[in-house]
Amino acid sequence: MLKITKYSVAICLILSVSIHAADTPAPTQGVGEHSAICCSDGKNVRDTELAKWICDSIPKDEYGVCQVHDVKIMVSSCFGGGMLDDIQRIFGPSGCCPGVPWVAGSASQANETSRGWSDEYIKKDGNKSKDLGDNWTDAIAGKAQSGTRSESGVLRDGQSSGNVKQDLESARARDDSGPNYDNLEHPVVASGNGGENIKWNEAWVKHRAIVAGGAQTNQRHHNDVKNMREALEGIWGDGRIWEYFFGKDYDIVTLDGFTKDTLKNAVEKACEGLDSDTQLVLFIDDHGAMEFDLLEYIDSLSPISDPYGLPESDPTSPVFVSADVSSFHFTLNSGWQEAFNQVSMQPGDEAEPFIEICSADAIEQADWNITFNGYPVEFPEPILPPERKIPLLIPWQIINSDPVENELVIERTSPTATMELYCLNISTGPINGIWKPHEPFCGDETHPILPADFNADCMVDLDDFAIFAQSWLDDTMVEYY
Repeated sequence: MLKITKYSVAICLILSVSIHAADTPAPTQGVGEHSAICCSDGKNVRDTELAKWICDSIPKDEYGVCQVHDVKIMVSSCFGGGMLDDIQRIFGPSGCCPGVPWVAGSASQANETSRGWSDEYIKKDGNKSKDLGDNWTDAIAGKAQSGTRSESGVLRDGQSSGNVKQDLESARARDDSGPNYDNLEHPVVASGNGGENIKWNEAWVKHRAIVAGGAQTNQRHHNDVKNMREALEGIWGDGRIWEYFFGKDYDIVTLDGFTKDTLKNAVEKACEGLDSDTQLVLFIDDHGAMEFDLLEYIDSLSPISDPYGLPESDPTSPVFVSADVSSFHFTLNSGWQEAFNQVSMQPGDEAEPFIEICSADAIEQADWNITFNGYPVEFPEPILPPERKIPLLIPWQIINSDPVENELVIERTSPTATMELYCLNISTGPINGIWKPHEPFCGDETHPILPADFNADCMVDLDDFAIFAQSWLDDTMVEYY
């Protein structure tokens, strides 16, 4: 496809010609399958939920046409690829903003974890950069790719092609854990409605951006947010003198540790300033989760239409559980057990999957027995309150992945008890990005410095005893009078 683009330098216009590939559709998830991003308050934002926030918030004119120049979305988290098909849906023919050009990328596919550097590696003496983050984000916006690869991200140092999709594809090739290197994560790039031609910067086009991180449990997550903001400022900035006299044509909101409410508020606020000459940019980083919606799965034989084109269960049509025994059988993709196995071997992280249940009325544990693959599920309190999502923890080891089925059994022990369920989900819980393998060194995550290792050489010996003896009876105590 041939496209003539305009690039503005001061008041001069330079014409250039560039050729780009066609739009690439986002991979779609199966019925009931969802990805989610995890917030610092312990809540999740499901893929359909984020898409609905964006849909609701983009202003429309009197004819219902969405007022935004284009939309760019990047998700740097485990299972992030599953967020993209719902973005595709809202901008598709049956969505609430049909025809809006969009482009999106993610660090990993919908069923796989993402990769990044451990805190110990980032703090290692002699690294070329103390600003390393997750590998995909480094490939886009980082100052380096590793302690030995000083190559910066595609948006830095004048390397950007100007075309968003082309840069995201270049980042996939540059990703230190991607297919061209360790082949541990497989970034996804998708676009629609002419999104293959979206540029980072166009003459007279403004930018509204959110750069956000959720739980932020590791240094790499903070670095991701900082690096992405700096890279966007470098792409959009017109220089201090120009901005002093004419102002900025961009606004970046940074959330380094968002809650569900603060992220939603940021999306709504950013969208308030949109018009046909303003781009929306959203970068989200940190932990991710997979969810399986059992009610959606049950509804799949007779799906209920949704005004946003989203395949969710209608909240006004609950599922009634009134039989003595109700049994649900379903299969989860192989990524569930792979993620559990990976995170369980990572010090400081653990898998905490759960069943999420919400009912119109209170649920008394004395009236019900719930088992998952034969494991008895305990209630966190004797009576579950109504109209609130309640997580029921289960051990990750009992969850089966494809091709082995899972069975959830709800058994009534009181003849008059009923459940009116508005949600019934299985979740992986928050899954942190997995540390990228590296050459072992003293002080890393598997070779920690021992308490009596005074010279930090990973061995307690006479050298340490000599340091101890040399300091014997020294004190720095405060004298009180």
